[in-house]
Amino acid sequence: MRRAVLIIGLLFLVIIWIQSFLFGASGEIIDDHTFVWGGILGRFVAILFGLGAALVMVRPLFSVVILGSAGALAIVVAAFTGFSDLFLWGIMGAVLACISYFAEKEKRDRDKQQGYPL
Repeated sequence: MRRAVLIIGLLFLVIIWIQSFLFGASGEIIDDHTFVWGGILGRFVAILFGLGAALVMVRPLFSVVILGSAGALAIVVAAFTGFSDLFLWGIMGAVLACISYFAEKEKRDRDKQQGYPL
C-alpha cells in the first residue's frame, strides 16, 4: 500500500503542479489576483503532496498528517479562489491520507510480528 501511495502521490504532484501553473498564468493574463493566488497555493499543495508521498515509505504517520493538511488546504483554497479543481485534489489528499494511515498500521503490525522495536 505504501508503494501505491508513493506512486499516486508523485503522479498527483505532477498533475497539480502543471494545473496550478496554468491556472496562475491565466490569472496573470486576465489580471485577476484571486486566480494568481489560487495558482500559487495550488503549487504549495502540490509540494505537500510530493512531501507526503516521499515520507510514506519511511514514516507513514507523518505522511498522514502532511497529506491530510494538503487536502484541507486544497479544499479551503478551492472555496476562496476560482480554482475549483482543488476541491477534487483535496478529496484525493484525504483518501491518500487514509490509505497512508492503514499502511502505517500494517507496517506496525508487521514489525511487531518480526520482533522489531517500535
